[in-house]
Amino acid sequence: STDSLAEVVSIPFTANVIQNILPELFNVYDTTMVAGQTLSLTFSATDVDDDLVSVTDFNVHSGNPWNYHLETASGNGYVTYDFVAPETPIDSYFTGMILARDARGGIVSKFLSIHVLGHNENDFALTNFKTNVAVATFTDTVVVDIARPDIDKLTIQFKPVSSYKESPEAPMEIHIGPPTNVQFILDGNAINVDRSSPYYINSWEVPKLSQGDHILLAIANYDGEGQSAVSTRRVIVHVINSTAITDFDVVDSEGVKLMDLVDGSVIDLSQPGFDHFNIIANPSITSIRSVKFVLNNVTARIDNSAPYALGGNPISGDTFWKAKPGQYTLTAIPYMKYFAWGPSGTPLTIHFQVVNGTIPFTATARIANATPSDTQQSEETFDMENVLSIYPVPVKDELHIELHESVKGNVVVNIMSVQGKSMHISTGDANEFRKYSISAEQLGMSSGIYFVMVTQANGKRVAKKFIKE
Repeated sequence: STDSLAEVVSIPFTANVIQNILPELFNVYDTTMVAGQTLSLTFSATDVDDDLVSVTDFNVHSGNPWNYHLETASGNGYVTYDFVAPETPIDSYFTGMILARDARGGIVSKFLSIHVLGHNENDFALTNFKTNVAVATFTDTVVVDIARPDIDKLTIQFKPVSSYKESPEAPMEIHIGPPTNVQFILDGNAINVDRSSPYYINSWEVPKLSQGDHILLAIANYDGEGQSAVSTRRVIVHVINSTAITDFDVVDSEGVKLMDLVDGSVIDLSQPGFDHFNIIANPSITSIRSVKFVLNNVTARIDNSAPYALGGNPISGDTFWKAKPGQYTLTAIPYMKYFAWGPSGTPLTIHFQVVNGTIPFTATARIANATPSDTQQSEETFDMENVLSIYPVPVKDELHIELHESVKGNVVVNIMSVQGKSMHISTGDANEFRKYSISAEQLGMSSGIYFVMVTQANGKRVAKKFIKE
């Protein structure tokens, strides 16, 4: 319930000028509210004879046997009235009668029917139906994460009252006994009628809920101790899925981690351990059942057991991905059921390259201030040994780069880690890089494998690998 939610209703009508005749037909305005809501009403009446003055009366009284609420208001020609829905554990029904009288005694009336839903703190529980233990209690809203490991055992329990007070100040409680039944309605569909305590929705309803908000009504019907009553509770079930693929690892055929696989990484097949490697997708939780791998927009594999790997064949016993040099886009999607069925979590997508000693890069960068002659150079493949030279190998304190005279125009020189992280980028005319030096300390390099990549204005790239000791 919320105090700020208000419904504004204007009900105009015309008074009857025929003396002492009550209309045989009258209109009824119906509304349903929850505790704490305000219904702002404005009633106006006009007389068909302009010179006559009409007076409007309004009174609202409880439809419950205990006559809980009584209000009156009056005015000359119109009445404004704010009805605040009271907070009681069972449903309350109120009827407002609006009367307009003209100077001759003519009367016209309208009726207002208000249904206020019951309200009680923490009368719902998210419960493990196997153990009948509540994992959370709630009043208006509950958040259900379908990534919970116990999601298949969860249901929602309603705990109706057997007695209540008409108001906090009331000295006595009214006993109505346990309900004869509780009806559950989920998103407008009747799903269960439970006739014995504890009162549950169907055990299979919670695990199959889709992500988003769902409206649940629990209607308790009382018919005992000489009185009938209804308690209708409305709650919101907000379903989320916190499952996600957090990162990727590259492992060898024995499952030993070789490197982190991030966006822009380069996998070199010539390196030790990379002749038979695999890519592992790591989920945020262990309760997922499968991961679907999509490689270059094609489903490559669905793995139903951890660790979730891109490659491998359980029939042949292969535990590696048979990779070929090239560029790849990989997406891994976690699922709560086997064979990529059921709710899916947040996927992870990366772009990476596989090479074999050299890097056959394609154009992904545009050089600023490129001239037509820059972009019209020969399409022949560069000779690695003649175009780009790196020394000393291994690099200790300073890296020296020499660029051959055949490379002309604007270029980009990128020094990057084996994971694809750029350590240093310089842009300028090729003549500036005929002999180019930079300190390892300036690059912030630790021991490991790195690449120098040169990109021309026409998109051609050449790269060489070096080792920092």
